[in-house]
Amino acid sequence: MLISAPRVAWSRMLVRVLVCAVAALTVMPLASCAVLGRLMPGDPWLPTHVVNRDGAFFVGSRCKDSFVEAGVFLQDPWNEADHSADFDLAIWHAVALQGVPEFDLFASNQPGVSVIADNGTRPESSELTVYIGGTGGYQEATTVIIGLLGPGQVRSYAGLMTWDEFMKLPKSDFGCQ
Repeated sequence: MLISAPRVAWSRMLVRVLVCAVAALTVMPLASCAVLGRLMPGDPWLPTHVVNRDGAFFVGSRCKDSFVEAGVFLQDPWNEADHSADFDLAIWHAVALQGVPEFDLFASNQPGVSVIADNGTRPESSELTVYIGGTGGYQEATTVIIGLLGPGQVRSYAGLMTWDEFMKLPKSDFGCQ
């Protein structure tokens, strides 16, 4: 029995549509999970957070408590070639000689911290990427729109919540050892 050419074309098109649909249903959830701070459902949240303490914004991590560098960026400065953020692109960049548990973003008077660059930009309605770095080249990042972060609120990959709610989440939710 011969199958007519239009029927073969229709069958091939149907197979292509089904393959594309299955691929989309597989890839999209994985991509959205990666965007939300997890690669696979059940993976821990990324630990970096930004908290508003009465109008001052601090970046820190649930897993580590000693950082020597922080930077705020209008666009993600990740450099795939050397696997690090390019802090030369920061609108605000600070370093600490001794590790600090958090950096007071946009501040110039945090004890033990020196501001390397500050162009004065404070975009409250733009999504910012914030990186913090530890010794040995370790870096973490998060994104935040600081104008949407009210006093006492924290933004992390676990979502927007109060500081108390955030601290009640187990450290294991963030992959801490």
